[in-house]
Amino acid sequence: MITSGLGAQRRLVALGVTATALVVSTGGGSAASATTNTTPGTTTPTITSTQPSTTGTTPATNPAADTGIARNAELKLRDFPSGWERRGDPPADLNSSCTGFQMASMAASAAQSSAVFAERADTEYQVRSFVFGFPDAQVARQALSLLISRANRACVAEIEKKDLAEYYAGLTTGNGPKLTVGRVTTRLVSMPPVGDQHADARLTVSLHAPGEAISVYLDYVFARTGRGVAGLAVTGAVLPLGQSVTDRLIKTVVDRLEPGFG
Repeated sequence: MITSGLGAQRRLVALGVTATALVVSTGGGSAASATTNTTPGTTTPTITSTQPSTTGTTPATNPAADTGIARNAELKLRDFPSGWERRGDPPADLNSSCTGFQMASMAASAAQSSAVFAERADTEYQVRSFVFGFPDAQVARQALSLLISRANRACVAEIEKKDLAEYYAGLTTGNGPKLTVGRVTTRLVSMPPVGDQHADARLTVSLHAPGEAISVYLDYVFARTGRGVAGLAVTGAVLPLGQSVTDRLIKTVVDRLEPGFG
């Protein structure tokens, strides 16, 4: 329960972000183009590989080696500015009820996620990185199209809205009025070039309390290098995490991926 004031509201919002947003590191749906806001198609593309059949031969990729590359590329505490801390352990997998991430996971030779990192003084900003390795660059391009698609973002938005609504339903503000979840919007926003392809898919969740409105921002920042796709799940209450921090973090992951997957 909180008492009053924007600061208290923000702390409550941040708790909700902690409980829900960063466990959703996936989505799913139809194709869109990285680095643009082009209206996507209405069908889900099939992920296919250009590699020859490996039946009875040595696999074209080594899942154990790819997993090591992906794990090494993940964000570490030393990658963050002073005042951040690690919270919890990485998830066991990247499971999602959204089709796009399911398809990307099935096509991947490796899939890894970091722990959650957050500001030590507050819980308004939190970041988790995740990495997919694929058999070849064509598969990686197709997977990225799925991950940033309109249907993918809509799926994540629905999950986010439902989870936040359930979380806040048990909390009250002041003498009783509840914080409620309003509209959830999603769009692709601009970001500096990184890797071979890049995209920032932003969800904005409107939260309402008596006399106040607060927004929660959830950015899925993606970059492809060769046959690898790096991603960040970044949450912020009231304001998105600063662009310079986000840009530096995604570049850090991509730079580690490039020697193995580029």
